[in-house]
Amino acid sequence: MKNNRATIWFLVVAVAGIWGAIVYQLIDKDPLPDAPGFKATGKTDGLKKDPGTYRLILNYGDPFFPSKKKVQKVVNQQNKQQKPVKKWPAIKYNGCLSTGKDIRGHFIYQGKSMILKPGDSIDSHSVLKEIFNDSVLISYHHEQKWFFR
Repeated sequence: MKNNRATIWFLVVAVAGIWGAIVYQLIDKDPLPDAPGFKATGKTDGLKKDPGTYRLILNYGDPFFPSKKKVQKVVNQQNKQQKPVKKWPAIKYNGCLSTGKDIRGHFIYQGKSMILKPGDSIDSHSVLKEIFNDSVLISYHHEQKWFFR
């Protein structure tokens, strides 16, 4: 390929334009976007807290196991009410057995050894939802909980 001055200058301008756009995007971003419950004061302290009106939304995905879905939990700091605590059964997850597409988990429940697949009942109120190598999802009285090895 022949070294053409016009081509070289065009490439230099294109690269400078791309890097300029990237730097502009980084500089132009608002470092602290407006969040509910906070008001900008214009002082050096940054944000002023408005007590009692903020919420924590903890429904982000698990970066290591994307197939696991977290149940959305919203904590309101203003009116925090305790739910009655349900006593989960003492279930111990020992590991999984897989043959092709079938996967089963080995559990110990009330001193009994059990091998279950997703959808099986552990007792009258507990249902095995999902099985992974290191954890299982169990539903108990319409609540879900992860059990780990």
